[in-house]
Amino acid sequence: MLALAGAAGAALMFIADLVLYLPSRRDQLTAAHYFKCIDPNGDALHSSSMAEIDDARLMLGGALGPIASVLYTAGYFNLYGRLRPEQGALLPAAACVGLSTMMVVGGCYHALFVFTGFIAKAFSEGNRAANATLGRLLGRHRA
Repeated sequence: MLALAGAAGAALMFIADLVLYLPSRRDQLTAAHYFKCIDPNGDALHSSSMAEIDDARLMLGGALGPIASVLYTAGYFNLYGRLRPEQGALLPAAACVGLSTMMVVGGCYHALFVFTGFIAKAFSEGNRAANATLGRLLGRHRA
């Protein structure tokens, strides 16, 4: 049962990724576009396709990430049992806790990634002075 929860978490995280930042144009479906225009460390966030995504869709994609990470974590508890803790519980427990922690951090990052879309929207709707201020703030983020 816990393994199914983990699989559901993986599927839900994939769906959350698609909801959060799947661009509508086919020419933007590349890793180069993602790392240049969508990733917060990219240098072209002002031309991000996330500016075109509806606010409700951004928030839904962000909210699904933490839910998916909880399901992933349940799947990792199944991993603990499958790693035969009766022959030594320390390593299976470390694997379970480490992987679960990784997914919780990933779910939090997913929720916070919504702000990247809001920043892209502000760039696309803002005036020159506002864009300069946002650019400086992003520069501080990268430092």
